[in-house]
Amino acid sequence: MQPTTVLKGEPTRRELTVTVMGGTVGELSTVIVAGPELALGSEYLLFLNREDLPGAAGARTVRDLSQGIFDVVPTPGGKRAVSQAIYHPLLPDATGLTEPPGGAAGIGLDELMQNVRGLAGEGRRSPVR
Repeated sequence: MQPTTVLKGEPTRRELTVTVMGGTVGELSTVIVAGPELALGSEYLLFLNREDLPGAAGARTVRDLSQGIFDVVPTPGGKRAVSQAIYHPLLPDATGLTEPPGGAAGIGLDELMQNVRGLAGEGRRSPVR
């Protein structure tokens, strides 16, 4: 996978390897419910972390399953980021919300990136709802 923009941290190389649980080997398949779904040629905003996964210690993976991946969708008004968590029931957060940021319509990609940069240390901004 090749990142086009980094919001926090510096990539150590041009290409990143991202490991996600699940998949098929021979006739055995493992499905991770609410796991991130990636397709070649698609654009995403990913929240990555190093985790110890079964058989892959210190792997770079998507944080919090589907809550750590946003599909980037072109619209007439510009690109929008739609959380893959919209397809799965979420428990209420501290304020009682059960939808990911932007809900089914998503949130403007530029707005989301600006908020992430702010929360990552370039000046605190309030989280997007």
